[in-house]
Amino acid sequence: MNFIWQTALKDLRRRMKDPIALLMWVAIPGLMLLLFSVVFGSGGESVKPQVHLLVADQDNSFASRLLLGSLGQGPMVDLFKTERIEEEEGLRRIEAGDASALLVIPPSFGEKLLKQEKTKLVLKTNPAQRILPGIAEEVLSVLVDGVFYLQQVLGTPLSEMVDQATIGNSGPSDQSIASFSVTVNQLMTRAETFAFPPVIKLGSEAKRPQEDAGAARAEETEKPSRSIGELFFPGLLFMSILFMGQGLADDLWRERSGGTLARAMTTRHSVTRVVMGKLLAGVVIMSTICALALVAGAFLYDLDWMRMLGSLLWAVFTGFLLLAMLMLIQSYASSQRTGTVLTSLIIFPLMMVGGSFFPFEIMPSFLRTIGRWTPNGWSLTIFKAILAGEAQIPMIGGAVVGLGSVAVCLLLLTARRLRRTGTGS
Repeated sequence: MNFIWQTALKDLRRRMKDPIALLMWVAIPGLMLLLFSVVFGSGGESVKPQVHLLVADQDNSFASRLLLGSLGQGPMVDLFKTERIEEEEGLRRIEAGDASALLVIPPSFGEKLLKQEKTKLVLKTNPAQRILPGIAEEVLSVLVDGVFYLQQVLGTPLSEMVDQATIGNSGPSDQSIASFSVTVNQLMTRAETFAFPPVIKLGSEAKRPQEDAGAARAEETEKPSRSIGELFFPGLLFMSILFMGQGLADDLWRERSGGTLARAMTTRHSVTRVVMGKLLAGVVIMSTICALALVAGAFLYDLDWMRMLGSLLWAVFTGFLLLAMLMLIQSYASSQRTGTVLTSLIIFPLMMVGGSFFPFEIMPSFLRTIGRWTPNGWSLTIFKAILAGEAQIPMIGGAVVGLGSVAVCLLLLTARRLRRTGTGS
């Protein structure tokens, strides 16, 4: 037992002399997490993009006010921030990068629209921005298309009403108003099925209780986190664990080149103890980094402190299993470079499919099913359940026993392989 601790302490002292390597294992996930926190916010509410639209309304008619009013209805309220301004001042502010876009409504816009004459809207965008001006352009394009089709349907009766109102300023006749009302009513009747579908539909379907329970569990599993940053946090933590596992497994070649394995085979200390010592050092390093990450996650995303210990233990246990797997792969490599390539070819697909790069909640269903059967994806699912307080002790206990047995087998296989190749034979 003393030899195992000595091997672990030796590895830890060597790692402390190379802090850059430790930093690299957590740098990429940490920077990604910081980026998500800054862009989307670290609290329960995510930061929503908002288009700052300057409007130079040179017409000030009912049609122009109706157009601008549509940008302040429904979901457009949070998406657009409109500000009325003169055209010259708007151009100056767009050039200064003080807004996303400038909309210029020309004079006689409403009159030409009612008379079905050609008119145009001018949209000047901020060249320093890409996404928000594009949103403004797409939304206004949809509104213009809608006005076009509305004009094709109601343009003629509206034009007649305008003409009658213009002649002698007597206003539209009762006959034209009635004709327009009938046209609108006929239009709404034809479009009722498509434009106004029933809000609630009643249906019945018989399901077995087992199916209902399974559907409920699936719905709870798919429930998204409260923010984008919190959604990505568990997967990025497991990405860091995979990076640590790859770096620690690569350390086997230090023992080969330094002759540690050859000396162990000539003494009473077995190669198995060398492997166990390295696994112990890896567990200490993973525990420290995972604990710091979970504390940061608790502050950033308001995670439950009462579940931190269980989450930490499961994350470290998963790291122990992944490290044992990667050490076995390294033991079969013909050189250190070959081992690094092999482990990279394994961990990067695991990250892609196993929920580290893309959370399961936003992945396609077939990829999500595959990813949850990968070693890290399956462990990540349980880790999220522990954080959410939905994990059951019998399930976790059975997983620990089963995966612990697998880890022991991997350890023994690694020691057996190194016993054959540790001296270069």
